Amino acid sequence: MKRFILLGFWLTCQLALGQRYSQIVIPFPNERAYDYHFNQRDNAIIIELKNTQPEDLDPLYNYDDRLIRRLIVKEMSGKDTQIKLVLRDQSIKAAIYAFKEPHRLVIDLYDNRFQEARDPKTGLPFVDNGPPTAGTSPYPSSAPEERLAREPPSRSRKQMFVRMKRDAQQEPAEDDSSSSGRKRRLLQPKPKDIQNPQQLVLALEKTNPGIGSAWKNYPVYMYRTQTSASRTGKNYRSWLQKNAGRAMDSGEAMADYASQLFDFGHELKALIAYQKVLHESPLVFDKDSKHLWNLAEIHFGQRNLTLADGYYQSVIDKHPDSPLAQFAAMRKLDVRALKAADRSQWDIFPKLYAQLDTIQTQALPELRSLVAIRKAYWGQDPAAIPSIVDDKHKLPTPDAVALNQLESTQSVAENPKTVFLISSILLNDKLRNLQWNQTTANFAGKYFKRFQGKATEPFRSNLLAQTKKNISHNILKSADTNESLRAINMLENLPKSLGSATDSRDLAWAIGESYRKIQQPQKAVPYYEQAKALSTDKIQEFQAQMYLIQVLKRSLDIEIAKNNTAKMNSLRKKLQGEDAKLAQTWDRLEGGDKLAMTVQFKEHLEANLSDSQSTKTHNKIHLWSWTKAITPSKQDIVDNDTWKSSYQANAEAIFTLSQLSKEFLQDGDTLNHRKAKSLLRNIDPGTLQDQKAEKLWAQELTELAEIHRENNEYLDAGRIYALTGNKSKNWEKRAEALYKGGLLLYRSGRREEALQAFEQAANDGNNLLYAELAKKRLEQLKE
Repeated sequence: MKRFILLGFWLTCQLALGQRYSQIVIPFPNERAYDYHFNQRDNAIIIELKNTQPEDLDPLYNYDDRLIRRLIVKEMSGKDTQIKLVLRDQSIKAAIYAFKEPHRLVIDLYDNRFQEARDPKTGLPFVDNGPPTAGTSPYPSSAPEERLAREPPSRSRKQMFVRMKRDAQQEPAEDDSSSSGRKRRLLQPKPKDIQNPQQLVLALEKTNPGIGSAWKNYPVYMYRTQTSASRTGKNYRSWLQKNAGRAMDSGEAMADYASQLFDFGHELKALIAYQKVLHESPLVFDKDSKHLWNLAEIHFGQRNLTLADGYYQSVIDKHPDSPLAQFAAMRKLDVRALKAADRSQWDIFPKLYAQLDTIQTQALPELRSLVAIRKAYWGQDPAAIPSIVDDKHKLPTPDAVALNQLESTQSVAENPKTVFLISSILLNDKLRNLQWNQTTANFAGKYFKRFQGKATEPFRSNLLAQTKKNISHNILKSADTNESLRAINMLENLPKSLGSATDSRDLAWAIGESYRKIQQPQKAVPYYEQAKALSTDKIQEFQAQMYLIQVLKRSLDIEIAKNNTAKMNSLRKKLQGEDAKLAQTWDRLEGGDKLAMTVQFKEHLEANLSDSQSTKTHNKIHLWSWTKAITPSKQDIVDNDTWKSSYQANAEAIFTLSQLSKEFLQDGDTLNHRKAKSLLRNIDPGTLQDQKAEKLWAQELTELAEIHRENNEYLDAGRIYALTGNKSKNWEKRAEALYKGGLLLYRSGRREEALQAFEQAANDGNNLLYAELAKKRLEQLKE
């Protein structure tokens, strides 16, 4: 047991005779940490209770106003509550005790002259056996000593009495004779002393502008229902001064003045004026429901939930026929929702959902919309509600009833924020499970066109990202299943307000592919360009570059057919530039990646050989592939079976290399022209069983031998001639090739190789002329 005494002095067993004493007992289900201090200026005890809500303090509100002038309960940040007990006069003392089993906080208030009544014979205190007063101790007439006598002894319990200093300048104690002793609840603090317009303006200027600080921390669907923009602009100060005099004329004028401040969005300033009305002309609130409503909203904006709840109830009780009574009924449910969330009581939300149906909304379209929004949030599975509470920007998944009401109220909602929130929830629902259809597309288009700017964030950005994700998913799905036309229809029917939907490489690629497959290469060009720009690795970049060149070629063919000179020239220039970029992209690839790409694009590389818009880089890539395939060293492709099956030293290779050599010669690339022909030396035509291929092979190599001979490269020329004759068993020019090869080899100092070539030529029966020449040369060499 822990006891703290806030006011008082060392009490003795005998106190002077006094008249006033009261005790308040506040029970708790568990132990509560608390702190306290004495506010000398206000003659008030201030207690701060941890993890406590105002509704836990109901016994506190029944107090004896002979001892307490005013009681103010304020909800603090988090889950704490502050109690302010303003004492009636200077002579009142107080003691606070905390007990266990059960847990409770006891507040004793008494006159410093108080003495309990005692039996004159026994000296023991009298005990009042009458029924206890609601909210007080079970022993309402008992003094602290008597109560302590009843408590079981505890080693941990200590009693402390502290004398608090008093300010000599504080107001004197009021006459107790005027006090009726009744117990009542008074929550509004005494207003500032305002007697003239100047004091009013000064008080307002010293008060923070703007709405209450709690609004920004509430769930997104809890916002001010009155959002008038300030109409005073730069002349706000002059407005305050100009209207302050009129406001001082009467309670009604001051209330109207406060109402305008509230509409301007200055809630704390409005509160100052309303407090003056409340204490001087409270009947004003019985005449006009808007003032009670404004007062409730102000306290709600400060998260004074218990106080706000009381004023909302007053709106209902005093103005049951006002439309604001139904708004107040909704706001009372908001208060319960906030408190339930603070205590993690998620099972309360289904009950709140059901109670929304008790609110009369028929003639109030805005209220009907607000109720529908709350149904969307509170109708969630209780297990899902914490995530929405933790993330205020997470939109709910409404049930069928709430969804129906949202759709029916979207067009009648009055507050722009209400319309925006309903539209956001509806769009979010339409985007569930990656759905996308024309109805959703039209809805999304209107949404993103209508709602823009900082006030729409982060909902707009989140929904835009989800919209693009849905679009991407559905277009990619169609592209993957070869439904190119469906993918294009989705793309071309997108609303303009969505901006660019192709903000990913995969989507740009799929659209480019879809246009290419339906024979619209010109429309495919920008998407392949975008796919290349958004590529995240070298392979993706190369793939996009390859297809970009392909659609540029087809686009050029279309313009040539139209004889559109301007576009033809533009496309040719663009094609040349992209061809040069392809060479750079190719050079950046690793060896294994190059092998994979040549397999993937083998068909395109071969088609380039006969293409009217043939590009140089395609031919160079093709030559690289065949060089890897038919040269003796293949260490880097041993494990790539797919590649080896695509590039084999067969008849196809002979025709391809022959065509490649011609392409290079046409482009003026003599080096690669010779390389393409030279690769044929690694192919044995005798194993092909293709006479056409064998003949072409021999022709290409003799042409290569002549090139070397003309460049005075006699050894290379002689060996190529000799190889051609040696491998071409049934070729009519075999003897000629062998004879020429022998001459060039001998000239290069390769006597043995030359003799071998002459002997083969001499034994060939297809050409007797060169056979005889070879025999004579042999005879000369042997002499």
